[in-house]
Amino acid sequence: MRHRRLTALFFIVLSLAAAGACFLPQGPVIEILGLRVGMEKAAAHTRLNETSEFVRNEGRNQEIWKVKDASRFAEVAVGYSEDKVRYVTGFVDKLQAKELIPFSGIGDLRAAKAEVMGPHHRYIWDVPPTTGRDAYTINVYGDNPEFVTIYTLAAKPEGGEAAENEEDDD
Repeated sequence: MRHRRLTALFFIVLSLAAAGACFLPQGPVIEILGLRVGMEKAAAHTRLNETSEFVRNEGRNQEIWKVKDASRFAEVAVGYSEDKVRYVTGFVDKLQAKELIPFSGIGDLRAAKAEVMGPHHRYIWDVPPTTGRDAYTINVYGDNPEFVTIYTLAAKPEGGEAAENEEDDD
């Protein structure tokens, strides 16, 4: 009888652990508003026109868009290189956002490089290349320990810094 109870308890604990693992981020989030690094510019524009309103160009290779449903992001900046998205940055308006983004919702914080100075928190993930996707960097910033206010996905050229740091007027 005791053996049956232990076996049942074991399977219950195992089931709960497996169910809990399904809700943990498996890896860093790879898109912002459906936009991904390496996406074709035309496909990005299709998605942006669905979710946002064009505001202005910044240099030749960057656009600023105002998000129609600002429940998460108020604006996004999108940078292009050779007709592909090289970075996407989402900006959160803390006063208007209905859904704040926790740092832990982006990816496993233990796998990120953490930079914390006073109230400023930054987490950086280097995501290796996979079949059909180049390496990229996720860089999230917040001025409190829990929530993101700036969220960037950027292409990572071999041996270089993330694409967001490149000059836009080249």
